[in-house]
Amino acid sequence: MKQKLLYTKNRIVTFSKDSIDFIFHNKEINGKTFNEFKNEVKQGFTETIDLIDKKLDKIKPNYKESISNFYNKSKNDAIEKISDLKKEIFNKKDE
Repeated sequence: MKQKLLYTKNRIVTFSKDSIDFIFHNKEINGKTFNEFKNEVKQGFTETIDLIDKKLDKIKPNYKESISNFYNKSKNDAIEKISDLKKEIFNKKDE
């Protein structure tokens, strides 16, 4: 049961991230970007996202906060690893 919940949570996070990237950051899905679609298709997509959002919020109130925390932790981890890598590279240059 716990694995199923973790799988579902990961799918929600992935779906949310992909949807945001698709709408706001020109991510391609099946070779298309959001801006390439007609306004009717864009409206349908955003309405579907809104419907999913409302259903998820009923099932798990504050689910967006959980996604935000996951994203911020991932971002901070990536920044830290990049910083460590830079230090390692600069230290090797000094040797």
